[in-house]
Amino acid sequence: MDGTIHGQGYFRETFTAHCWNADGHWIYLTAHRGNVTGWVSVAYVYYTDMGPMGYC
Repeated sequence: MDGTIHGQGYFRETFTAHCWNADGHWIYLTAHRGNVTGWVSVAYVYYTDMGPMGYC
């Protein structure tokens, strides 16, 4: 995947997840600090199942 880096997430930083990509390896999210929106690999975030999230 090719793209632009919009920022860096930090330990215990919170975010709102919006949707998965088709293979489930990337999450489209909005970081609460700075209100930055973009894609992140699931390898770099910890998330809980707080409800259904569909595909983008």
